[in-house]
Amino acid sequence: VSATYTTKSDFNNLTIGGTNLLTNSDFSDGLKNWNLNGYSNNGDITNADATFTSNNHNTLRVNSSGATSCQYRGVYKRVIGDFKKGTPLTMSCLYYVEDSSTVDEGIAIEMKGRVKGGSTFQGGLMYSSRSSKSGTLVSKEWSKITGLAILKEDYEQLEILIYVVQNGKVWFAEPKLEKGNKPTDWSPAPEDYSTTTQMNS
Repeated sequence: VSATYTTKSDFNNLTIGGTNLLTNSDFSDGLKNWNLNGYSNNGDITNADATFTSNNHNTLRVNSSGATSCQYRGVYKRVIGDFKKGTPLTMSCLYYVEDSSTVDEGIAIEMKGRVKGGSTFQGGLMYSSRSSKSGTLVSKEWSKITGLAILKEDYEQLEILIYVVQNGKVWFAEPKLEKGNKPTDWSPAPEDYSTTTQMNS
């Protein structure tokens, strides 16, 4: 029988958020509140898919082909808030590929930030990828990609990106951004609850 142990240090450093900061993360309203990301991207390449679901939720389908360089086709979302220096933020997202060998440069999730009064988004807050070349891209089953950012400055807006780096057909589902350093199970953002009754159910 195997067992997993948590040290006292790990326990003391554990912080769990739970509230999803991303609205329409089940894509039930199409790509509302999401924006297309990458070069030469359009609705034929990237769109919400109600025919291929995860846990009965719509998915984000990205079908990028013909690229000879990195195109970063997918979506991004900007989240306004008071994100303080030192805050841990965890992002997670499910993905599904039929054949990982066809996703030549892999997939990625990324986080950027804009400081108060800043005009541009700074990269490097968080970047996490999966690729067939590194053996980390799983085929024919829903798998999770996660990333952790410890903010080095105060930010008033974050930019969250989900994309196929170059070529490949990939479905993404249930993206979640939460405060804390441990990803928790997907849940909708509070704003996506349609009624108080649903919130309390």
